[in-house]
Amino acid sequence: MSFKRSDLAALGIEPEKIQTLIDWHMETVSGLQAKIDENKDAADELAKVQAELAQVKKDLNTANKAIDTANKDDYKGKYETATAELEMLKSEFAAKETATAKKAALKAELKKENYSDRAVNLILRNGFADDVEIGEDGTATNLADVVKAIQADSDFSGFTPQVTETKVNLETPPANAGGKKALTWDDIDKIKDTDARQRAMAENMEALGIKK
Repeated sequence: MSFKRSDLAALGIEPEKIQTLIDWHMETVSGLQAKIDENKDAADELAKVQAELAQVKKDLNTANKAIDTANKDDYKGKYETATAELEMLKSEFAAKETATAKKAALKAELKKENYSDRAVNLILRNGFADDVEIGEDGTATNLADVVKAIQADSDFSGFTPQVTETKVNLETPPANAGGKKALTWDDIDKIKDTDARQRAMAENMEALGIKK
């Protein structure tokens, strides 16, 4: 939702507080844009993998055609050669598909654990995806153990994201606030988490002088 300075002024908000509200709104918009960009990067990577798989399938078709057009006078030898090439291609295809699935699964898990893109790329380049096990259904079965191994590795433990909590300490709440102290603009401005700050603002609109 977008709003203008004139809309905020119409709500009775003081001019010096209007910029603060606009800054908070822009911070929320920037966060949403970052998530959109991240999803676009994932879609681009998927398209690249699909293109690689399509090429491997094309190679398989070429090998099958080679078998069909083998010289009848040397059918057995050419058949065996073509069959061996086909099996090799199938093996390479399976290996590439498995490697791709391992990297994709580990990358998704690390992103879920709030690792940065730089940290994820370094971890993948150092072969940690090789330790991922893929089950018969095509899903990873030991991602938690692999992540623990990464966090325990002396070279990569420093990339472990630090999760912090933002807490707001309130003084004794007044009786007319339903058992809770009404927050001021300064109190809300100290809240670093965007979602928490927006909830606090919504819950204290009357105390902040904002008309509903």
